[in-house]
Amino acid sequence: CDNGSFCDGTETCDALLDCQAGTPIDCDDGVGCTDDSCNEVTDTCDNVANDANCDNGLFCDGAETCDLIAGCLAGAGSPCGVGTWCAETSDACQPYGDGDFDNDFDVDLVDFQAFTMCFGVDVEIVSACLDGNVIGTDGLIDLADYAEVAESLDLSGPQ
Repeated sequence: CDNGSFCDGTETCDALLDCQAGTPIDCDDGVGCTDDSCNEVTDTCDNVANDANCDNGLFCDGAETCDLIAGCLAGAGSPCGVGTWCAETSDACQPYGDGDFDNDFDVDLVDFQAFTMCFGVDVEIVSACLDGNVIGTDGLIDLADYAEVAESLDLSGPQ
């Protein structure tokens, strides 16, 4: 009754019912992120780690990986380096703004006026405000950015 195939299990012979099919080999290793299959050539199970099975769809938390024992492992954090912030909507690392909206190589009152119009803006939505994201870490024009721009203009108040 042996059909020579490993993956469909061991066939048996029944005196009344003739050859009976075997129980297929279960190659599930219990690790959700592996691709599990039966290998007829080697008569073994193949359990291959597949990082794509762990992807949570977020760029800014780093690439998730599949471990053959532990399963899915979280990403290592932002893939962006020094001087950049992580933009989730574009899956990209963006440089911090420099506060120079008019590109005249200095931050002056003209730039400050543009900055105030961008205050509270998410620069991933309004890219024209990118230069105001001088602290950068969150992609928002907020009080931390304001303090940095105000310091460069010496708008901190009377001394």
